[in-house]
Amino acid sequence: MCRAAQLAGGVVAAGIFLTCACLQLQAAPPPSVQAGGKYVVIDCILVECASTEAIEKVVAMGVKNSDARKGSQSVPGELAMLPGVRLFASGRTYAPLETESKVGATRPVAEGGGLTYHFNTFPVVTPDGVTLIIRRPLKEIRGATANSGGNVKSESNETVVNLSPNGLVVLDGYEGRELPRRRYIYLLSAVAVQADASGNIPSPGSAPGVIGGPDGLEGKPSLKERATKVVIPSVEFNNATMTEVVEFCRAKAKQHDPTGQGMTLHLSAGAAKSQARVTLSLKNATLTRTLGTAAHLVDMRLHQEDNSFKISTQKELEAQRYTPKP
Repeated sequence: MCRAAQLAGGVVAAGIFLTCACLQLQAAPPPSVQAGGKYVVIDCILVECASTEAIEKVVAMGVKNSDARKGSQSVPGELAMLPGVRLFASGRTYAPLETESKVGATRPVAEGGGLTYHFNTFPVVTPDGVTLIIRRPLKEIRGATANSGGNVKSESNETVVNLSPNGLVVLDGYEGRELPRRRYIYLLSAVAVQADASGNIPSPGSAPGVIGGPDGLEGKPSLKERATKVVIPSVEFNNATMTEVVEFCRAKAKQHDPTGQGMTLHLSAGAAKSQARVTLSLKNATLTRTLGTAAHLVDMRLHQEDNSFKISTQKELEAQRYTPKP
């Protein structure tokens, strides 16, 4: 939301300066975590525009949260090439899932004052992956120095912005009276992970432990690619059991699979016995999004098993994850 998004602010987290040549993110040690606890690993950059011209050029790039170029690593480089634009990288943040956390990045003293840009965020897992809900009052920073940390004035209005990976949103605010500045947050990645039985957090992208979104599946690419091409025009579940959900999706997969093969879908023992009910309405949803969202609503998870998709209860997956291999 480059044009009009206003964003909420918060406090703290150390950062490093981002050169025009490359982005270097430093991983801070994870905080003390609970065994089995769920966390989101956040990497982002803050973009500072020091002139009206720079602001206009960033806006002209057209990077919007609603249609962000997912998976693109080119945007930071494009931003760094713009005159009057500077980039600051946050330290890697480990934020508890569905808990308000603080994320920020520091402008070094050599670059104009040791100023820390910050925002509070509430990370959640959505059908499209991890989203940061930024909902704190906007902070306007004036006359900050490395020693004082800045005089912070809080505005009374609170806004909500959903920021998904590779999205760019506005952190509005003007520093000083003469030079206009506008700040943006560009989220490089937000990966949900689960601590193991010893309280250790796995690295993003490793398995087991990476939660992902409801349709964040791991496994054979060919099967996942086929599943993403199965688009169901209309999904309407009204108090449906998971057995009914799977039967519906199995029929629709056979009907809408371009290869005509259909998909093998099944439930775990716990999911099949569950009395949980699903009410859900979707339009033009992929097979994995339909199954993943339905499962997520009743605290189950969609995952890939051999050449099939399976829905299991969270309890079953955790028991499987912590069972020692022979």
